[in-house]
Amino acid sequence: MNSVTGSQASQPKASRAKRQIAHTSRQPARLISKAGMSRVACIHYGANLPPLRSICTRATLLSANHHSAIGEDNTIQRMPFYLGCPLWGQKSWVGRFFPPHTKPKDFLFAYSRRLNAVEGNTTFYALPSADTITRWRDATPPGFKFCLKLPQIISHQKQLQDCWPETEAFIERLRLLGDRCGPALLQLPPSFGPKQLDRLNKWLETWPTDLRLAIEPRHAGFFGSHEAAFDALLSQHNAARCTFDTAPLFSADPTQPEVAEAQARKPRWPARHTRTAKFAFVRYVGHPDIYANHAWLAPWAARIGEWLAGGSDVFFFVHHPDDTFAPDLAQHARALVEQYAPQSGANVPPTQQVLL
Repeated sequence: MNSVTGSQASQPKASRAKRQIAHTSRQPARLISKAGMSRVACIHYGANLPPLRSICTRATLLSANHHSAIGEDNTIQRMPFYLGCPLWGQKSWVGRFFPPHTKPKDFLFAYSRRLNAVEGNTTFYALPSADTITRWRDATPPGFKFCLKLPQIISHQKQLQDCWPETEAFIERLRLLGDRCGPALLQLPPSFGPKQLDRLNKWLETWPTDLRLAIEPRHAGFFGSHEAAFDALLSQHNAARCTFDTAPLFSADPTQPEVAEAQARKPRWPARHTRTAKFAFVRYVGHPDIYANHAWLAPWAARIGEWLAGGSDVFFFVHHPDDTFAPDLAQHARALVEQYAPQSGANVPPTQQVLL
């Protein structure tokens, strides 16, 4: 792989023996009462993987072996590694990832005390009101990052043409987030290809330079003969090429309904490690078997460690065919990054705190 563009090498598959001890149950979280602590959540992925180590209570906000990601003033300390899921809450997380009896209105509050970033896919379908954005901001601690997706009217319907009013309205919403504003995500439709590069350039010229932006291509030309031109344009505007790694998903058995549905919705382009901005933005779509993801997440953790050691912010989002288990996958990724980052000279505090 050259220094500008490259693809992930073919990924190894987990053995049948490892899959037998993998997380396949719908009850991976074990709640245990302990003296001096309200509750402890322990998630085990197998003999060779560490259990969840960030064990704490709301009162202490401490972790076992690292300093807390949440300070005594209940704010997330700034760190270059941001880890999250494609959404901040669903009912199946209650009693597993969230405390028992957590109400939907408190999902964002609970999520933002456990992970420090989230994809905002809801903004793809409709632009929230200013009041809604303000409530999101106020429900989260300083340092938390929303990475909102640009509305489809901009990216898919108007395809970056004659869309300044919609773009301006979206930018205004981002400004309301204040320090909670992470990189916005522009997902290009499959029909947006090399012939539209000039249009992309003109649109990028209108994008504020103080707001970070990641761009996810889905046209074959941007994974082939026009890839270098696409990457050069993004580099010119300090926009990150979003890496969308779907290899783990497509390695799974398509006879499972949830897997088949996810495979039908996701692209099957090779993941790129290309860096076109000062930060990295990765969307990882996992294998349904949590343990099987070790084969893909371990190389990612090593690369993330290198990026962090180089001073880059890294945004890493995990998807699962059944998002009930997206937090489990995030925890697995966090544990691996904690292992690899010290080897790279980067100090990464835990980003997921379990406060049950």
